[in-house]
Amino acid sequence: MGSDDTAVFVDDLAALSCPRGHALHAFQTRDLDGPAPSTYLVHGDRLYRAEATDGRPPPEGAPEVWRIEGGAIEPERRFTLREIGAPLTVRIYGHCPACYPLLVRTREPGSGDDVVTEHAVPVSFRLTFRPGQPVRVERTSGTRHDLAVELLERGIHVLDDDEPLALAHRAQKRGTSM
Repeated sequence: MGSDDTAVFVDDLAALSCPRGHALHAFQTRDLDGPAPSTYLVHGDRLYRAEATDGRPPPEGAPEVWRIEGGAIEPERRFTLREIGAPLTVRIYGHCPACYPLLVRTREPGSGDDVVTEHAVPVSFRLTFRPGQPVRVERTSGTRHDLAVELLERGIHVLDDDEPLALAHRAQKRGTSM
């Protein structure tokens, strides 16, 4: 099995969002056998591994491609796509950077003498690829509330979003005072 691979969705799939509806396009996976770390692309009903061709001379007659972005110029990177054959099931996981993490009160101060740690809301799916069929997408993670209940059941003190300690933590992260 691979480790620390990235799965990127080229197409927009409505099912690939956090429970609050924020679109997510990149995830991690450890379910594929390619060389690690690899980048995999989901396009339509197919899965591909992107293999960098940088460092190799371009094919005879192929122009070098440059991209201008933000006042700078950079060469485009080239990749060869290798299709990964179906049938195949892949678990992908990540978190939503747009959703506020759950805040947890710790027993002892951590880095920066903070007594609060952040728990990002996990977002995970199971993808099933079958020849000639659309990719099947199943959500395998819960909501922010589900994570809070799980942590509370384990005896971990989850702060309410409007508690003074939670407000102070967020203000400190933004670099502002309350």
